[in-house]
Amino acid sequence: LASSSFPAMLRPVKLGYKLWSDGGLRNVTTLKEAIDAGADEIDVIMTSPEGSRVTFPDKPNTIDIAIRVIDIMGDEVVENDIKIAELFNRLVSMNALTGDKRYVKIRVLRPSERLPGKSLDFEQADIRKMIDMGYQDALKQFG
Repeated sequence: LASSSFPAMLRPVKLGYKLWSDGGLRNVTTLKEAIDAGADEIDVIMTSPEGSRVTFPDKPNTIDIAIRVIDIMGDEVVENDIKIAELFNRLVSMNALTGDKRYVKIRVLRPSERLPGKSLDFEQADIRKMIDMGYQDALKQFG
């Protein structure tokens, strides 16, 4: 329930005596958890093409602005998580870390073009287009 409670858009869910909402704003990739669980290879699937910039509609409302801010924050968190993991990989490769640190292969997969719709839209036609785009991009990347 809490994972479907998107911050700033939907009310937090009361579970017991606490309010909960989707933690995806901060813990988007869960790279650390995957590495701690023993992963040797991780695929990070991005939802925007590299270097993409989205502009606001001509007359944005508060919801448009909030959605864009959340998208920017999420993208930034993911980019930083990947940079940190790649830094650890470089340090491991240089034997600069001691202990249980190891090299973890990280593949970042991105769509070739901007996905249709908005992050909170669940239109069946847009979802079908995204699935088809993802399939075609995966074929290009992996054959």
